[in-house]
Amino acid sequence: GHDALAWAAAGHEVVAVDFAPEAVASMRGRARETGLALEVIEADVSAPPASLRAGFDLVWEQTCLCALPPERRRPYLEQMAATLHPQGQMVALLWHHGNEGGPPYDMAPVLVERLVTGLFTIDRREPVAASIREREPETLWWLSPLRR
Repeated sequence: GHDALAWAAAGHEVVAVDFAPEAVASMRGRARETGLALEVIEADVSAPPASLRAGFDLVWEQTCLCALPPERRRPYLEQMAATLHPQGQMVALLWHHGNEGGPPYDMAPVLVERLVTGLFTIDRREPVAASIREREPETLWWLSPLRR
């Protein structure tokens, strides 16, 4: 919820999705305490409500993809592509730690490229300073959905 609250504090219209009732309640409470407008939906991000289809400018991804087991990653990315309007972007902060197993699972560049093929165009990717030192190196990926 920290990122959702930060985006809302920066003046953006934000919809946050989390499957954990405790996280949803916490986000709603913090938004109320700080006076921020933040819509929080309790749902599985790989099966979001139909109301979240094709209307978003941006999907911010930081810790969901790396937490998903391999068989759930592509369906998740398909859903994220479906939530974006044609000019929207998915911006993903991904951690390539090189370790086996997870979560968090390694997000090696070759793996990310394979996962997004046919769904997104990789507009750019750039190394960034990690917000948490243990997560270095991180890469920011800018992805545009392919429209058929």
